Amino acid sequence: MTGDKQPQGAPPPAPQPGPCPWTFEWFRGPGRVRLRYGHIAQPGAGGTVVLFMGRSEYLRKYDEVGREWRDLGFQVFALEWRGQGLSDRPLGNRQKCHIDDYTTHVGDLEAWLEAVVTPRSVGPRVIFGHSMGGLIALQVLLDRPDRFAAAVLTAPMVDINTAPWPKRLARLLAQAACTLGYGNAYVFGATDYHPAVEAAFEGNRVTADPERFRRIHDGYRSNPKLIVGGVTFGWLAASFRAQLALLRPQTLARISTPVLVLIAGEDRLIPRRALVRLGHELPAGKVAEYPEARHDLLAERDGIRDQVWRDIRNFLDQTLYNSGN
Repeated sequence: MTGDKQPQGAPPPAPQPGPCPWTFEWFRGPGRVRLRYGHIAQPGAGGTVVLFMGRSEYLRKYDEVGREWRDLGFQVFALEWRGQGLSDRPLGNRQKCHIDDYTTHVGDLEAWLEAVVTPRSVGPRVIFGHSMGGLIALQVLLDRPDRFAAAVLTAPMVDINTAPWPKRLARLLAQAACTLGYGNAYVFGATDYHPAVEAAFEGNRVTADPERFRRIHDGYRSNPKLIVGGVTFGWLAASFRAQLALLRPQTLARISTPVLVLIAGEDRLIPRRALVRLGHELPAGKVAEYPEARHDLLAERDGIRDQVWRDIRNFLDQTLYNSGN
């Protein structure tokens, strides 16, 4: 075989990701916690995107998305939350996904925004938040609605599918475990990361795109320090508290920032009804839904991603630049 010719019937080569777009830096947050963050420069940028990543995610998982925001004319900042990526982790078993309360994440974020992002911002600031990052983003918008010009949230974690456990029972169990001193323990059924299970494409709840799914787990294979396993009772109880405090009409009414809520129709992690309610109760909320998409919309197949980006661009045009469709 010569040149680039493929053998007849062979699958095409997998698309190759581009070069790493991030410049990695470090920040000392509250309590001297060491947090890693990334910056994607864009000379002549017309705005600044602050990326709020989801549970267990890390900076290089967002190489493709970061480049796409850069191509839209934005510089990009992103922080690896306490407990994931290469940031400090709170427990001896670094794979346990744990937080005492979401005010800890918000405190880390506020300190980082003040010290790093605000002095280097240009143009309007936009949040892009996914899943758990979307929940944290809404808390930030509640506290300081004037800080960001707009927010784009993919499957924000304003609720959790607890099946087969009823929601009320799951809340009671999480709180009871914390009260009895088991807040640092894995929830029932959760364990350390097992590649044979988590890295298996078939049956995954994240995406129907095998190449993008593979890239997520390639990051773990290349650097095992990035791995995050299941969640603790403490994380679950903290998530429930944050969700219950936020999802009150009188609370959501205080978020005046324009927010685009993007819903994956095949999401088995975040109940659809909670996302629809969120979009309708936010004073400046808009909703777009993709019936065939799984949880991670921008890790999905190209056809879905193309529509997501069209909707994001239209939202930004209308929100930031007051232009029509």
